[in-house]
Amino acid sequence: SLIALRRARPWLTTATTEALELTNTTYRYRASARDGAASLEVVLDVSGSSPRIAIHEDGAVIWHKG
Repeated sequence: SLIALRRARPWLTTATTEALELTNTTYRYRASARDGAASLEVVLDVSGSSPRIAIHEDGAVIWHKG
């Protein structure tokens, strides 16, 4: 769940975000720890009939919906 994901990464409470891609149907951003030691990449995609979201860590999908 997203709650477990957040609890396992306490650095998210003070993370900074950086937009990586923004189109009419896709938003991709990176959330990074302030010290740069960790980051997550989030992809929101509304191009199909139902929205999709995926969260990546170190190149692997760790959470997805849709």
